[in-house]
Amino acid sequence: MQHTNTKCSILRKATFLAIRVKKKNISKQIIEKAKQLLEFELLISFPGIGNFCATLFICEIGDILRFSNYKKVNAFIGIDIQ
Repeated sequence: MQHTNTKCSILRKATFLAIRVKKKNISKQIIEKAKQLLEFELLISFPGIGNFCATLFICEIGDILRFSNYKKVNAFIGIDIQ
């Protein structure tokens, strides 16, 4: 029984590592696509905003010009700055 549990544990760890590698590769691909956009350079110019956060913002918001003002962006994101 112990041998079977060890095999299962090793298999789970190997599967987990494979998924992490795939996730990392997909993240790199998405960041490379985002780097082609003008807004990417603007976003990473802000202190504390790196490649990953800028890419997440672009993926979530899409074309920011579809919002008529910052309040609508805030509402879409779900923040309420008073």
